[in-house]
Amino acid sequence: MKVEQAIKARRSIRKFSTKKVGWSQLTKVLEAAIYTPMAGNVFSLRFVVVTDKKKKSKIAKACLEQYFMQDASYLIVVCSELEQVRELYGERAEIYGTLQVGAAIQNMLLQATELNLATCWIGAFEEGSIKSILKIPDNIKVESIIALGNAKRKPEMPAKKELNKVTYFEEYGKQDIKGELEKGHEDFWRVRGTRFEK
Repeated sequence: MKVEQAIKARRSIRKFSTKKVGWSQLTKVLEAAIYTPMAGNVFSLRFVVVTDKKKKSKIAKACLEQYFMQDASYLIVVCSELEQVRELYGERAEIYGTLQVGAAIQNMLLQATELNLATCWIGAFEEGSIKSILKIPDNIKVESIIALGNAKRKPEMPAKKELNKVTYFEEYGKQDIKGELEKGHEDFWRVRGTRFEK
């Protein structure tokens, strides 16, 4: 599967089958995060992989009672350890940490899609409860949780925003293509279903 196909095939799945995800597949999904760009080349992410049914149930409750999560083969709790990043970048460490987590999770979601696995990115949770359940130290920030499994069924693609409604040129709100873009880069802007198609 090409990257473009994985991007367009990815879905948030909330109904998982009983078919288990193998450890080799899990490893590939986790490894995808290792290749994320990191500020100062300091890898700040940490992962807690949860398979225990009771823990998964407690985590689902702590995620505002999103109980579909407990049916996934694994819950991957994505955390940040930002001490070294703070030493390098001070207050900006928090911003960089957020950016790095988002990029890493997208890598993982796309790798899972390429492996024909199902994922759901969970951002709503009570951090204190998650830390208590998994014995995560106070200095570690819980960022997100990924439910990983096999889909019971694959939903249809939801409606997406049209590119010509969200892309501007040279300044915010300006949609006219002029100058170098118009002269030399026509092929670059041939996007089906938008005003950029020639």
